[in-house]
Amino acid sequence: MDSKKLMKIALYHNCPVGGAQRAMFEQAKRLAERGHEIYEFSFSTANDGLWDIRPYLVNSVRLPLKSSKGVVKVSKLLAEMVNNSEVNVVLVHQDMFTQVPLGLTDLKKPTVYYCHEPKRIMFEPYLFEEFLKQGKLGFKAFIPKRLALHRLYEQILREREITKKADLVLVNSYFSAENVYRAYGIFAEVNYLGVDTQVYYPREAKLENALLHVGTSFHKNPWWSIEVVSKLPELQRPQLWFRSSPSEKDQTDLTDYAQSRGVSLRFIGELKEEEMAKLYSSVKCTLAPYVMEPFGLTVLESMACGTPVIGFKEGGLRETIIHEETGFLLERNLNFWVEKLAEVLKEGKKDFRRKSFNCVKQNWSWDRSIDQLENILRQIKE
Repeated sequence: MDSKKLMKIALYHNCPVGGAQRAMFEQAKRLAERGHEIYEFSFSTANDGLWDIRPYLVNSVRLPLKSSKGVVKVSKLLAEMVNNSEVNVVLVHQDMFTQVPLGLTDLKKPTVYYCHEPKRIMFEPYLFEEFLKQGKLGFKAFIPKRLALHRLYEQILREREITKKADLVLVNSYFSAENVYRAYGIFAEVNYLGVDTQVYYPREAKLENALLHVGTSFHKNPWWSIEVVSKLPELQRPQLWFRSSPSEKDQTDLTDYAQSRGVSLRFIGELKEEEMAKLYSSVKCTLAPYVMEPFGLTVLESMACGTPVIGFKEGGLRETIIHEETGFLLERNLNFWVEKLAEVLKEGKKDFRRKSFNCVKQNWSWDRSIDQLENILRQIKE
């Protein structure tokens, strides 16, 4: 590549462990492999886990941060460091404490904010009720709902103003673009994520009498999968595997719930990509009853490994699953799910292997994703 076209990119983030971190890692790695210089500006709270970007960085700055109480001051300081650096464009990812990175307010360089999803409590009332009850809004659970709503509205206004400071907001699906508009009044551009089909492809693994569900958080809806499996004939009932590391309490609650319905569970912790690909290949079907999933990278990975996916006909899954070809999109009807799962278990996944892998390889490559991202960063820089 012409050296004049190479960029010095600041990667500003405080990503939590999960899909956002995974996406950020792939973007940083692949931009660096194309010759761009990546400079990290982050916090000591950033968790690398399996996705350590440091080998791909020219330089890394991680300012000390003990808790969310210091995030305002440290965000301002970090933004000033970016402004005084030699970078010519900034790629911003989410903050584990505030979701919308507060540093957007003070960044003076051309900035692209990759918003994996806005705070869902802003436009999903049931989440507000649930989080208020559990004390997860940062408010005391016993305060009047009216006061909590007022504080939430003030927070929404602040986050809207901060998000508008970015020169461009990117999202992972058209569904997410709609949510960003509802939450922030901003028209975002879609930059689909990708799958590495050199890693995720149908493996010659032993086919287990098991189903896979990735994630056990509230949005991932693990109870639905348990309920569906419990309706299958007992003698044919597969084991349900959760690829997740829930808290001890959540694991106990799910296990007790499953036992009461005659379902055997297995919990599998964090896996490297090669191991994850083998896991997808070894199960008969992946269940994805996620609540309004923004995108669903795990769905694409399962498809790439030749394992069909059953998900709700809603959210970003409508953009990733091709009904009856690479998986199934169903209504929120338990009987429909039970019938379709029984059909998949009876017919097997042989017919899906080639079709779903080819679909992912042709339409969901990281090269295509990074080509678009690279062009966007270059346009914003100029």
